This record gives sequence, C-alpha cells and structure tokens, in this order.
Amino acid sequence: MSQAAGLTSLARDYFAEVVQGQERMTDAFDRFADLLDVDPEAAWNVASQVLELATSDHDVAVVGSNALEDLIVRYPGVFVRRAIAEARQNDQLRRALEYVRLDWGDIPKELLDLLASIRGEKAPTPGT
Repeated sequence: MSQAAGLTSLARDYFAEVVQGQERMTDAFDRFADLLDVDPEAAWNVASQVLELATSDHDVAVVGSNALEDLIVRYPGVFVRRAIAEARQNDQLRRALEYVRLDWGDIPKELLDLLASIRGEKAPTPGT
C-alpha cells in the first residue's frame, strides 16, 4: 500500500471510529497519535481528509477538538499560521478551529492571539 493510500485509509478509519463513534477496532486514534509523533505533515494531511468527510456540525467539532487541536498544541509554529491561512479559503476548517480549545501557555502568545483573531474572539490571558 502506498503512503497516500495508507493515509487515506487512516483518515477513513479515524472518521468512522473517532468522529462517528463506530466500533471498527482499527485503533485509528492510536495510529493517528503515532503518526503525529513521527510525521506531523502526514498527520495534517490525515486531519484535512477527515475534515473533508465531515457532514455535520458534530463531525466538525470532533475533528477540531481532537485531531486539529492535537496538531496545533504539539506543533504550533508549523500549524497555527497554516490553519489560519487555509481557514480563510475553507469554511469547514474555519469552523473546526472554533472547537480547538487552548489555555494560556499551551502555545506561544503571538500564535494564540492569531488563532483567536480568526475565531473572532479574544485570546485567553493568564488565569482565565
């Protein structure tokens, strides 16, 4: 199986198992977590594919609060600006970003402020 086919398979499994809650026993959550450790760019690709499969607000929320949030917290310097740039062209991604929950100190303040601006809200401050 090619890497692209493997990523597409993971995206489909993640969507079914994590987003829709189907019991498929594919370990999609763990496979995504492992990919996040070894190849964050591929994990971004998978998260993007999962988001493309989303058909409801619930689906978008689950992708935002799980895969997308994991990418942003783990690799803010790589993915915050990319997510913001792509969200300007992709309403589904913009909506998913609304479900990424960050606390003060999770990512650098500058990036937290940028993310808050695309979501139309004020960035958290210490103690909030």
